[in-house]
Amino acid sequence: MRSRRRFMLSRCDRIAEDPHYRKGEPVRDLFARDREAMAPMPGTRFDACRWEVRKADGEGCAGVDSHRYLAGPSWRGWTLDVGLRAFDAGDPHP
Repeated sequence: MRSRRRFMLSRCDRIAEDPHYRKGEPVRDLFARDREAMAPMPGTRFDACRWEVRKADGEGCAGVDSHRYLAGPSWRGWTLDVGLRAFDAGDPHP
């Protein structure tokens, strides 16, 4: 695995020295200029989340995209905000 990474990095370094196919300048120089022009990353974390509003059923479950998420029996009949992320669904107010 380590040798594969080394190979890939060496390949990237070789490509970086090649001239860009349109601009004729080394890719490394163009990338350096692009990096200087980039805006800094925001100081706060971005939460990639899709929010859905669902009404909990009689068992306290909310259905989203053919999945049922258990909020708990005490939430039955309530209107809930459900946050959907890549690997989990969650309550906005844990």
